Amino acid sequence: MATQFFVEKAHMEKFKIGLYYWPPDVSATNTISTATAVSTPAGLTLDGAVAISGSQVLQTISGGTSGALYLVQFTITTTDLSVYCSPDHDAIYVRVI
Repeated sequence: MATQFFVEKAHMEKFKIGLYYWPPDVSATNTISTATAVSTPAGLTLDGAVAISGSQVLQTISGGTSGALYLVQFTITTTDLSVYCSPDHDAIYVRVI
């Protein structure tokens, strides 16, 4: 079963969204080495690079068009070269209200 994450924000708000990775995907011996994020459709601003904090990835978002729904897709690579980029598990939907 897919797990989809949703966040609502006002157009003028700016804050971080993120995902936390649990073992066995990420553990003490297998950590997150790189992370990126992209937003579709165009219009939501991703401010700066994805921050990695232990087993968590964080992306600052701002802007967007009221009434629009955006998908922020994360791509995570771990030190054992596993890559996670499922739209059902590694993404957050952002609705601008």
